[in-house]
Amino acid sequence: MILYLHNTLDDLMPNLWQVGGVVVNSKVYSAFAQGDIFWIGISSGWTDIALHELGHAAFKLGDEYESWMGCKSSETSQNYAPTDEPDWWSNVTTKTDKRILKWRHLLTPGVEVPTMINKNCNECDPRP
Repeated sequence: MILYLHNTLDDLMPNLWQVGGVVVNSKVYSAFAQGDIFWIGISSGWTDIALHELGHAAFKLGDEYESWMGCKSSETSQNYAPTDEPDWWSNVTTKTDKRILKWRHLLTPGVEVPTMINKNCNECDPRP
């Protein structure tokens, strides 16, 4: 599907597109981003979901939850941290050395890294 969407965009707008989005006429919650393509359904809150998926597709932003699926999720099998450096995401890292962070030029002096108190994403961060 991704290749089909890329080919369609290339045919319609050669060298003019950078991100593709598909809005599905369905009230069922659906959202996904892969590479520079995202798609969403028009379920409740779909515009906020579209912005979230656009962040993945256009700006390569990874999810920053205190655990993989969020602390209130029942999908505990998804609560894990990557073991390798997630190079694709510009805002996510496994590194804790401030000197080598991808965004070291944006750090606020005095703020510890990592910013979450919990070092294990199987545990929820106790901060509000």
